[in-house]
Amino acid sequence: MDITGNAFLALFVPFFSLIDAFKKQADDSCTPNPDEYDTQVYQLEQRPDEDNLRVEFKVKKSVRRDCNALMLWTTLQKTEDGHYVIKEPSGLSSAAACEYRYTELFDVRVKDAVIDYDSHAPIVIHAAKGLMVSYEVQTKSVTIASSSTPGERTFVPEVDNGFKFASSPE
Repeated sequence: MDITGNAFLALFVPFFSLIDAFKKQADDSCTPNPDEYDTQVYQLEQRPDEDNLRVEFKVKKSVRRDCNALMLWTTLQKTEDGHYVIKEPSGLSSAAACEYRYTELFDVRVKDAVIDYDSHAPIVIHAAKGLMVSYEVQTKSVTIASSSTPGERTFVPEVDNGFKFASSPE
């Protein structure tokens, strides 16, 4: 095979692998096998502003790293019984020839990771073994920047960590 054929394969094989991984995730059933999944139950505390809150789930995985770029993703899927499933992440890596260097706790991108805040029922998540799941409570409506008068800007962060910052020129 000539250099053109090799270049074609180097560019398009990862692309087709990515498409196959998405198809595989879409075709898989949402029923978790207890031997392959850990179950986590979160009971959110009652809050008066629940209608204005949402919960975003974050996932990390311990991976062996080398010099290649890496991207991992998965989906938060709701089952018929109201539980959530986070499957083993799919991934894509560049193809440089290099040695294993270290192990890293890597962020996994999660599609559909945000749900409404609800303290009336527990959130049950079945996560593939080896995944570390956490959540963050956020406000639903966010004002990133608004200007009611020229030169005045207000910033309100999306994360509900008690921090509010507002400034305006004097």
